[in-house]
Amino acid sequence: MVDKDTYLIGVDGGGTGCRALLVNSEMQELSRGTGGPANVSVNFADSIANVMGAVQQIIDAAGLTDLPDTRFHLHLGLAGVLSEDMVQRVKGACVWPNVTVTDDRAAAVAGALGPDDGSLLVIGTGTIIASRKAGQLRVASGWGFRVGDQGSGAWLGRRLLEESLHAHDGIRAQTDLTREILANFNNRAAEITMFSMQAGQRDYADLAPRLTQALQAGDPVAQELMSEGADHLLAGLRATGFEPGDTLCIAGGIGPYIRDCLPGDVTAGLRDVLGSPLDGAVLLAQNAVR
Repeated sequence: MVDKDTYLIGVDGGGTGCRALLVNSEMQELSRGTGGPANVSVNFADSIANVMGAVQQIIDAAGLTDLPDTRFHLHLGLAGVLSEDMVQRVKGACVWPNVTVTDDRAAAVAGALGPDDGSLLVIGTGTIIASRKAGQLRVASGWGFRVGDQGSGAWLGRRLLEESLHAHDGIRAQTDLTREILANFNNRAAEITMFSMQAGQRDYADLAPRLTQALQAGDPVAQELMSEGADHLLAGLRATGFEPGDTLCIAGGIGPYIRDCLPGDVTAGLRDVLGSPLDGAVLLAQNAVR
């Protein structure tokens, strides 16, 4: 049992921002806050500053500023924690002594599944593909937009530009969606090329809503790309040990569209997530105290 004088803090940090939650020993919420980007592999110093700022913000908001640092137990679930070396580096940069660190995928699984075994797909700007069996966590894909995250909003946006260029060049037939995308770039392929030279993950992901809207209208390119993304995600699920009938949670803005592309035996064990990655970070903080 967590001592009554102990406070738990969970942090969920990603490339677009971080969130922090403070609870007491009875898991009652006391305060929550937000901070800037927190992918420690992209910008370590700024990420740590953003995380520490968010944590201090919620401690101050709860009126606990004068308590000793040892009264707080933190779990940081941060994007970019890709090795044990990075875990130790993050812990060493924290001003609070009682800290555990994982990547954001572990916190997402803990929040979605609680203590239960099962699998999780999070399909938003990026992706998380993970399964937990007998306490062992296995992950696939989700290694960042440049080399992973297949099926994500950013990946779909990039593929949409690719297929629109194929349509422009006559390699494939035009559809309403490819015409819309080309018109957005003044029907100039060179403008798409210039966009790609400076676009980041979020820029590509901003194109995904056009694809999901076209999907509902039955556009062939939208259907093809969503099906392709679903195939990647299904392969990742299987690689983590998922089997038909296992518990599966699907989250993220692209999640409902991918779900509709998955086979029925895969979604047979589908259930709603129990909580958010932030909730998961608090649970991991609690587990570390026990």
